[in-house]
Amino acid sequence: MSLTDHFRRTPAAFQAVATLFRLLGASEDPVAFIQHARAGDIEAAFDTIDRPNDELHREVTAMREFSVEAGADAPEPSDEERELLSS
Repeated sequence: MSLTDHFRRTPAAFQAVATLFRLLGASEDPVAFIQHARAGDIEAAFDTIDRPNDELHREVTAMREFSVEAGADAPEPSDEERELLSS
């Protein structure tokens, strides 16, 4: 992958993170949002946000698409990195 290709993916990563922060900012309880999301209970996480489900679905879909684009050529994390990310 060329350096130009690498930097084309960077905006997608920033957009994915920005979408996550928008969701956190919209939550009535961001700490609960994060706890529910980490536990895999996305429905409970979204219950902390007072927005229509279709709007939330669009934002999460966009975040997923940005993440896939940004990670297309990213190396797989090591077991140590996975453990660190999950803790």
